[in-house]
Amino acid sequence: MVLLDYDKAGYIEYDVLVNKLDETLEEKIVFISCNEEVVKEKMVSNPKTIESLIAKDDSKKLSNPYDGSSSSKKLAAKEFHDKVVNRKIQLDNETVSNFKTLFETLNIQGYNLATVRN
Repeated sequence: MVLLDYDKAGYIEYDVLVNKLDETLEEKIVFISCNEEVVKEKMVSNPKTIESLIAKDDSKKLSNPYDGSSSSKKLAAKEFHDKVVNRKIQLDNETVSNFKTLFETLNIQGYNLATVRN
């Protein structure tokens, strides 16, 4: 599986993978949006990125918030991961639902999201 953001950069990567490398890869590509068609205009006008899976309220709980830079993205991702794994964050229902939908789309089973909410 290949997981891509549903945005302009995701479209460019999708185009390279499918049209320049191997069109059979198309069936292995999943976008963060989970069920969206590949519509370039929509990807640019209404992008969905990995960051959009995390509810705004949960983003505010991070001491290293994502500000658009690559370094802040890495720090925020690491902090989010650590807080979830160590159960140091109470996740909003929106965040849990977003990740659950993504995991189901990727056929990731056996991961109990409820455990990160306690």
